Amino acid sequence: MSALAAEAIPVTPGDSALGGRSAWQRWDLRRIRQVGLGVLGLQLVFLLVWSQILADRFSLTFDFSNYHQAWWLIGHGDLNPFDTLFRFPFWEGHGEFLLWPLALLGAVWPHAVTQLWEQDLAAVGAEAIAFVWLCEIAGSVDATWRGLRVSSLLASTGLVLLVADPWMYWALSADFHFEMIGLVFCVLIARQ
Repeated sequence: MSALAAEAIPVTPGDSALGGRSAWQRWDLRRIRQVGLGVLGLQLVFLLVWSQILADRFSLTFDFSNYHQAWWLIGHGDLNPFDTLFRFPFWEGHGEFLLWPLALLGAVWPHAVTQLWEQDLAAVGAEAIAFVWLCEIAGSVDATWRGLRVSSLLASTGLVLLVADPWMYWALSADFHFEMIGLVFCVLIARQ
């Protein structure tokens, strides 16, 4: 921790000048929330760059081409796109009507990476909502364990579990999944 950050922590008369409390005791839930949202922001930057690399190297799957074709056609005015890969109208085979509003960005920036960026934003947005919700729940826990505030420990553990989940990175790589888009809405509904 930098000296500037250590100065911002209130020191009680029994503490040393460096804050005789443990690092976990010096970090309150508000700071953990700020750091956590910063970490999620860095994760978003990483995912946006990773999506750009995948799109630039044409490392996308057959399934992505199915969604991208419909996304591009809808974004350019064809509201009833025909799926040439599976030979039927897109809406009949998938019924994923959320693609129509998402395709509006296809008219503004018609590149494959735009669709991947939409997915990245939705996934990290869902993580951010879940993390803030977790911080609110952890804030209601008023307990200590070996001198640590359990709320800080719970929030930090939740952040690590969100960011270190390998399956989320796997799902966002090389394909487009409406489950990631719908995850934002599911987390918002669950939070209510």
